[in-house]
Amino acid sequence: MTLDKINKILIILVIMAFTFVIGMYVGGYHTGKNLQKVANENIMLNKRIDWLVYQNKQLDDANQNLEDRLKNYQSKEIK
Repeated sequence: MTLDKINKILIILVIMAFTFVIGMYVGGYHTGKNLQKVANENIMLNKRIDWLVYQNKQLDDANQNLEDRLKNYQSKEIK
């Protein structure tokens, strides 16, 4: 191989390496942005789930209260 062929191969390898580095940077940047977006959505969904669990607890308490009142009313009605 002549020096000219070796120089051409080295130039091609340098260009390929440079392209690879730029591609990895751009891909990593967009992946990071997407991951941040998903993380924010996950946080919002977790807050929503927490709120729904709280509402469910409130409804369970209200339901238990109504059941107790009904039992109390029925026991008074029987006497």
